[in-house]
Amino acid sequence: MKRAIIFSLALAGIASAQVNLLTEDFSGGAVPANFVVQAGTAIVAGGVLNLFSGCMQLGQVGGNTNFSRERGLSVSVDVTIQDAAQGDFNIWGLYDTLGSCTVGPMNGYSAGVFPTGSDNAVDVQTAFVNSVGTSLGTTPTSVAANTRFRVRQEFYPDGTIRLFVNNVLILTGTDRSRTNGSITLRTWQGVNLDNISVDTIDRTNDSSFQVRYTSNLNLSDSVINITNSGARGAGLAAGTSASTTGALCVNVYAFSPDEQMVSCCSCPVTPNGLVSLSARQDLISNTLTPAVPTSLVVKLLASVPVGGSCTASAASVGDRSSGMLAYGTTAHVGTSAGDIQITETPFAPASLSAGELNRLTQLCNFINANGSGFGICRSCRLGGLGAGRL
Repeated sequence: MKRAIIFSLALAGIASAQVNLLTEDFSGGAVPANFVVQAGTAIVAGGVLNLFSGCMQLGQVGGNTNFSRERGLSVSVDVTIQDAAQGDFNIWGLYDTLGSCTVGPMNGYSAGVFPTGSDNAVDVQTAFVNSVGTSLGTTPTSVAANTRFRVRQEFYPDGTIRLFVNNVLILTGTDRSRTNGSITLRTWQGVNLDNISVDTIDRTNDSSFQVRYTSNLNLSDSVINITNSGARGAGLAAGTSASTTGALCVNVYAFSPDEQMVSCCSCPVTPNGLVSLSARQDLISNTLTPAVPTSLVVKLLASVPVGGSCTASAASVGDRSSGMLAYGTTAHVGTSAGDIQITETPFAPASLSAGELNRLTQLCNFINANGSGFGICRSCRLGGLGAGRL
């Protein structure tokens, strides 16, 4: 019987509402009860808070001082640094214990912004583990003392940490050692603070971990089209290899419905490039076991190339990165006999636990080591694929 193919395109966005966890503009004339002055002095006057040589811990209404990056976390504040020579402003984020207002967190993150011409020539981001700091990046200072500016630090579930000044991205780093903890605002000398806000972050479609299903592979092929939004950066020189500026390794994991990994592989995707995979030709054509599934769960994990290469990246994932955009098709049995409907939708951004990351990489590593070549899917091809039938 001849089958009609009906193609429908569904590109609905992935909605994830931003949630405000706290907002404070100091219009009440006093330090709010849910903030804790840990050292120094804090005085509210003229609708702003003056923090001098001290630390102030932020708390939600009700006193909860634990914040999580599971949905992404943004900390924003208007700042005026008072001292041009030794002034500074710090955000200490997601920490467990504060050694002291001078020393900083034992385990957590620090962002430091300094006025141009002061005794610090660079703004910094740092990760602390057992009081030992590791730099997450530096950049020359850009703000002036006694001038109001806005600082925003963002913590993403994939480990990305971004620092903005006046809505301009100045630093990006990656560290996954802390998933939750306290937030403290700190200064060595004195700052005026206003309009403090802590929010979850709307989940973007180019997050590092995305999931989709595909079904009825016995009736029709399904395809996956992947591009790179350029979130990691881009250069003027074009290329298709993992050594191209801003390239991602897209690590592909295909599971049968009974949770068995049937194939895995990785391929480079460059900014503004387009690559594709066929479920039948690439994901189930060389499965680890003889059984060939007719439906799959496909998981994509974007990471930073190591040494300019994506070789074996799916089995040993580097630092995760945003920037991946993926779309997939699947076949549905139509209402009329012999009809097949094919829909295309974006992959869904998802949270990746440490346990799931370990399972993905360990299973793929097993396939690479013991599969004798089986279970390794074909790498992506350049260009996009459209809907098709058998």
